[in-house]
Amino acid sequence: MRKWLASLLLVTLLGITACALGDTIQTDWSIGTGGTVSFSSGASITGSNLSVNSVQLVDNNVAGATLNITDGLLSFSDSNSTGPLSWGNGGTLSITGCITSGACTNPETLLSDDFQSVTVVPISGTLEVTFGEVSGIISSDVASAFGGIDTSFAASSFDITLSGSSSPYLPTYGSIDAVAATEYWNLSTSLLFLGLIGGIFGMLTRAKVLRILLPV
Repeated sequence: MRKWLASLLLVTLLGITACALGDTIQTDWSIGTGGTVSFSSGASITGSNLSVNSVQLVDNNVAGATLNITDGLLSFSDSNSTGPLSWGNGGTLSITGCITSGACTNPETLLSDDFQSVTVVPISGTLEVTFGEVSGIISSDVASAFGGIDTSFAASSFDITLSGSSSPYLPTYGSIDAVAATEYWNLSTSLLFLGLIGGIFGMLTRAKVLRILLPV
């Protein structure tokens, strides 16, 4: 029993330490005016050529570097209607453009993903479009520009505010907050983690707990 408890304690301490030190990285994509969003009850929802101006790195809720996007365009579609103003799985999305300065002569796909649901809710004279269960890939160029972050993201919030009285509607504001699928560890946090592991082992050894884990 003591051996099992000691093992559980060690694993728990290391897990808590890893969670505390690992950086939560996300990229925030800013959607401006431009383009259209079209939908009707029982039919598909489609976004065409929505303007995407920039993407910002956010590290543990602290805003970091921002990349300006030239000719950034967002398009999405979902044909799986599940109600008057809702759609189910099967939706796709992509952002194209350039993060280099100057003219965008060779646009690339900066972000691509799938989403599992879309709902449209009227709010104070506008329409709020909310996407659910979004996951996908950001381009290696964006990842490299932000210091080599993970190119895949496992969760995201994606919302667009629309104006207009009938389809096609005009976007007035929106954002995609893509959270990296894995936590990012830089050199300083890695060294700190190793130091804490050594401290934990030392504490367990002095308490004569670690000795139970080792073969005699």
